[in-house]
Amino acid sequence: MKIQAFTSPHVFEALRPEWNALLQNSQQNYVFLTHEWQSTWWQAYHPGELWVLTLRDEADNLQAIFPWFIHTQPEKGRIVRWIGCVEVTDYLGAILQKTPGRSPAGYGCGLSGGAQRPLRPH
Repeated sequence: MKIQAFTSPHVFEALRPEWNALLQNSQQNYVFLTHEWQSTWWQAYHPGELWVLTLRDEADNLQAIFPWFIHTQPEKGRIVRWIGCVEVTDYLGAILQKTPGRSPAGYGCGLSGGAQRPLRPH
C-alpha cells in the first residue's frame, strides 16, 4: 500500500474524479462523506490544519481516504478530527474500498506500517 498525506485544500480537486466512486464501493456510503459535502464543509469552516490521508494499492487504485484535520485547543493541544466534526455532522469516518476477504481493520495495518516512516504532505 502507498500512503500519501495531503495538507492543501487542492486535495479535494485532485481526488474529485475518484472520491465518490470509492464512496459508492465502501461500507459507509453516506451523504456526509461525499466529495461535495466534505469539500464544501472544509471551504466554509476550515477550523484547523487539513490532513487527508489516502491509501493506494500497487496498481495505484485508490483504496481509502481518511478525511481529517488537526484542531489545536489551548487546554488539550493538537487533536485529530474528522472533516465535518461530530458536533455538526453525522456518520463520519474513513472511506474504505469494500474488498472481499478484507476487513476494515486491514486498512489500519497499512497505516501502522506507514506510520514508521515520515509522511510527506502534498
